[in-house]
Amino acid sequence: MTKELSIEKIKKELIDKISNNSDILEYFENYLQGEEYHKHCLKEYGMKYIKDNFIFANDMSMSDNGNFISVEVNEEEGTSLDGIKMYYRVIIMVTLEDYKDIDTISVLLGKIATELYPDRFSYKNTVYYHKNRKQPARVIKFTVG
Repeated sequence: MTKELSIEKIKKELIDKISNNSDILEYFENYLQGEEYHKHCLKEYGMKYIKDNFIFANDMSMSDNGNFISVEVNEEEGTSLDGIKMYYRVIIMVTLEDYKDIDTISVLLGKIATELYPDRFSYKNTVYYHKNRKQPARVIKFTVG
C-alpha cells in the first residue's frame, strides 16, 4: 500500500522521526550542556526543550539560530506515464555552531529519509553557504511521489 502524501503529512512524519532519534537528541543534549542557560532549560523541560527549540517544520535559513534542523516540503505537479501526478520535494536543512559534526548529523537525516521514503528519488546531501550565516549548513533534498 502506498502512503498518502501531502505537505503536512510529510513534514509531520519527518519531524516526528527526527525528534525521536536518540542520536540526534543526544548530539543536541551534549552540545547544550556547555551553556548554563541551555543546561537549565534541559533540566527543567527535558528533551521537549530540544524538540521545541532546535527542530522545526519550516524553513529556518534566514533565522539567527545557529543550531537547528528544519524541514520544508514543496508540492509540484509533474507528468508520468499515468498522466499528471503530484510530487513533493523535501528539503531538510541542518546547521550547527559546532560544525565539525554537521556531516554526521546530515548522514543520520539521510538515513531517516530513506527509512521513511525508500522509493524517494533525486536524493542529494549538499553543503550550503548563505551570506547571512556564520557557518555552513547541510541540505538534504529528495523527491517523493
